[in-house]
Amino acid sequence: MYYSYKTKKKKGKLFKILLLLPVLFCIYYFGTKYHQYFFFWKYTHNKISGKLTDVLKINDIDKRIKSLSEIKEICDDYCLKNQVSPESFLLMGKIHYYIGETILNTNFSDIIISNCTECVKQDAKKEFFNAIKNIRKGIALTRSDKVDSEYLLMLAKSIYFTNYYSISDISLILNKIDIELIPDIDDIRFISVVNIYNRNEDYGLEILNKYGAVSGNITSRFFQAYAYNLAGRYTDSIMSFKDILENCSDRTIVKLANLNLGKIYFNQSLYKESLMHFINALTIDGRDNTLKIWIGKNYFALGDKKKAKAVWTEVMVSDRTNEEAKKLLGLM
Repeated sequence: MYYSYKTKKKKGKLFKILLLLPVLFCIYYFGTKYHQYFFFWKYTHNKISGKLTDVLKINDIDKRIKSLSEIKEICDDYCLKNQVSPESFLLMGKIHYYIGETILNTNFSDIIISNCTECVKQDAKKEFFNAIKNIRKGIALTRSDKVDSEYLLMLAKSIYFTNYYSISDISLILNKIDIELIPDIDDIRFISVVNIYNRNEDYGLEILNKYGAVSGNITSRFFQAYAYNLAGRYTDSIMSFKDILENCSDRTIVKLANLNLGKIYFNQSLYKESLMHFINALTIDGRDNTLKIWIGKNYFALGDKKKAKAVWTEVMVSDRTNEEAKKLLGLM
């Protein structure tokens, strides 16, 4: 009887082991094959994304860059362990983008308004290049056209800031975005300017005037005036800039408005009007060599080569490396 009981007990244990083996195999198989998704939910969503949200609230630039760099190191490790996860590379691209944007320390609207062609330094460009690489890889891994607008905008802006592709290529990316779902005014203005650059002026101005909040403060109206100029609507641009001059006391804005009016009039061969606005701008910032070069161009166009030479020579005295002044003096 005891032997029979012992045999049954052994068979019961064996049965349980045989039943447990397939379960353990399935856990191992699916855990190995899909571990990146379990890890992603546990680690990336709850920790990396949460950390990123918190870091973006930091106002101190140096502290934010340091914290973003720490998150990037965590995400680097995650991407190595999850090389087929689109979410990991999209997240990495987002982190690089925000590092570049923090280094840039300004927005698209201010870059356009200040006409700052040298605002994007190499260290910022490096981050934007990495953003492009990672976001594109994430998009490729999704194997779908349905990519969140947030990543498409980051990709498009990164390309713009680095000149990685042409404006037409950027426009193709932005065409996949529903304008009405974009909450950020700066992003709306970016899309507007890209369309204007891409010779789609009417649509660019339409979305700018409808969604770009350009009827508000002086800065917003300045952006609109600049967009009119960019789109070839010179009369509208001139009227807008003159309205700004009449209603603004901010010296920086007044200088920039005169600068833009001077360029518009010069390109229309209205040299006396152009000269007046450049001189007005120079009274605000007498050390600006760019203004002096434009003043010299107007004197030269008006036939007063002696004054043109004097102004350009003055530029060379203060800045011997000024290539444009050298070139213009060489034409004398």
